[in-house]
Amino acid sequence: MSQTESEAPSGSVEAVKLVKATETDWEAKILAARKAADAALAQSRADASAAVAAARAAADRDRTSAVQMARLSADQEAAKIVAEGEVAARKDNSGRGRKPVDRKDEVLSAVLEGFADQ
Repeated sequence: MSQTESEAPSGSVEAVKLVKATETDWEAKILAARKAADAALAQSRADASAAVAAARAAADRDRTSAVQMARLSADQEAAKIVAEGEVAARKDNSGRGRKPVDRKDEVLSAVLEGFADQ
């Protein structure tokens, strides 16, 4: 009977040691997995932050380019309007087209058109 009693505690101690070793091994694996997950998460956050910064920089470049193009277009349109205004002002200052003699053909056509219907 003493042999059975001595084998049981020895087997029990070995089983407890094996369970403890397995627990320690799994705790180490879990800790390593957590560290790997934390590192991957930190890397993902850094990548996302870099991507956002790059997108902001690209958007700023695009906005600046669009503003420059709009200014150029507006300047060209303004120059065209000013040129047309200068031509109209010179024409108006010269008096051409304001006197009835300058428009005699248009006046005669309008008057004669009324008689052609009769």
